[in-house]
Amino acid sequence: MEIILIIATEFLANLTISSPETTIADLACGSGGLLVAAYRRKKKLIEEGKVFNEEDHKKFLNNDIYGIDIMPFATNIASCNLALQSPQFFTNSVNIAMWDSIDLQPGDRIPEFSKLNFLFRSSGIEGWVTDETQRRISELKSNSKSDLEFIVSKRDLILMNPPFTRTERLPLSFKYRLRERFRSYFEKGIYNEKMGLHGVFILLGNWFLDKGGKMGLVLPASFLARKSFNKLRKYICQIFTIEMIIYNTSRLNFSESTEWREILLIIKKGKQEANLSRIIRLNKFPNSLDEANFFADSIKNLEESDKFEIVELEQQVIETMEDWSSLTIVSKLFKQIYNILKENESTIVFSSKYDCIRCDLEHFKTKLGLSCYIQHQSRKGTKQLKEKWIGTNLGMNFLSVEHVIIEEAKLNIPKSKIKRALRTTSNVRLIDVENQLGYLLIDAFNNYKQNFLSYIFDRTKINKFRASEFNKVLKNYENRKAFFHLNRRLYLAAPGTSHVAFCSKIPFVSVDTWGFYEMTYDEAKLISL
Repeated sequence: MEIILIIATEFLANLTISSPETTIADLACGSGGLLVAAYRRKKKLIEEGKVFNEEDHKKFLNNDIYGIDIMPFATNIASCNLALQSPQFFTNSVNIAMWDSIDLQPGDRIPEFSKLNFLFRSSGIEGWVTDETQRRISELKSNSKSDLEFIVSKRDLILMNPPFTRTERLPLSFKYRLRERFRSYFEKGIYNEKMGLHGVFILLGNWFLDKGGKMGLVLPASFLARKSFNKLRKYICQIFTIEMIIYNTSRLNFSESTEWREILLIIKKGKQEANLSRIIRLNKFPNSLDEANFFADSIKNLEESDKFEIVELEQQVIETMEDWSSLTIVSKLFKQIYNILKENESTIVFSSKYDCIRCDLEHFKTKLGLSCYIQHQSRKGTKQLKEKWIGTNLGMNFLSVEHVIIEEAKLNIPKSKIKRALRTTSNVRLIDVENQLGYLLIDAFNNYKQNFLSYIFDRTKINKFRASEFNKVLKNYENRKAFFHLNRRLYLAAPGTSHVAFCSKIPFVSVDTWGFYEMTYDEAKLISL
């Protein structure tokens, strides 16, 4: 779960809340950061006209603001965070609930926390998808009535930093539930199982919005471009006014502990004719809550500043675009170059000439979870060292390897048992990576359990391990080896990013890349440049 930065929550709340009467919900509230920012914003607007009092505090927590999350610990923290915004006032209840938002529709009652003790040990979705859990939840829905319950109603504003989890990685039973819940969208292709859960939460948020209400969303920037979101983007254009798309050039994201490039999207339910959408580039990220509010006020008033740039664009233009990522090209020169390339007849879509396949860490792990990567010795002592073993010397017949921590753990692996691999593209300073390639273990060798696995697994796992587990790794290697790999996610602002495409005259596999297996080495050299 990514935690949105406090400064970013303040910024988004200011941009979306203009009245102290605004009602708000967060359907994936986590620890309540966005709801706390909404509380502060509403309180500030009240204080412009009168003294904020205990009745205002209770109204905020029991009527105006509610949050829902599937994680017990997160909802506990969210409740505390909201209650402590005005610690001088007594707080008896907060409208924060532990529940799976996907199940909800406006008008539903959420049971009080104490009746959900059978879910307290749940660490996420898995705890909700068992038959027994669903049976007990159904009973609660039909029988539960209590003064401590609250009704989830439609709101003026949905603020969310929804989960970005890819739907394809969810448990099968949960996928079926999603398909049934959003069947009408599924049949139209607006919802599909290749999009991330953030797409699902946008559709869910729409159900909880009054007409004229807004959504303020923290989303991965890939939402602007991925084909799996094409029909959802078109649907948003049909029923929403796109008010703002905000991206940041001074840092990668608006959240903590995430490598995703992120955007802020603000949309208003209902089409507004001749609407001008604002595309905003933050050249500087605010350093404080006061600066976040100053930035937001300046943007709303269309003031000029070297801290940000604003481009206004008719929504009709956005509606004609398949790919919205070009909206983030504010520079006139870059936009001109982009348009020249796009309109040039000799420019081709990359995937129309070369086929590719996703290449990721999961493809090179055995059934029992053994990562088969052995990293290049140049990664020793760096942040890019991800594995337990490094290769120190590749000879005619053997690869010498050593454990990164245990000095006496050294051995030789037959050369026939390894292939070449690049564990991470971070801090790789050369496009041609032949001399920086690490290794991939694709078969068992003599005494591998005693000399290799014993430094990774406990005795139980070692006894369960079978040499046949390497068959999957070898098969995935053969299907994904290529002279050319392209990063799947372009972290252009990350300090470790020097290149996004890599080649080698030795076929290799990598992590979080596209492997273009049909390309020759000469083509790989040219295209990577």
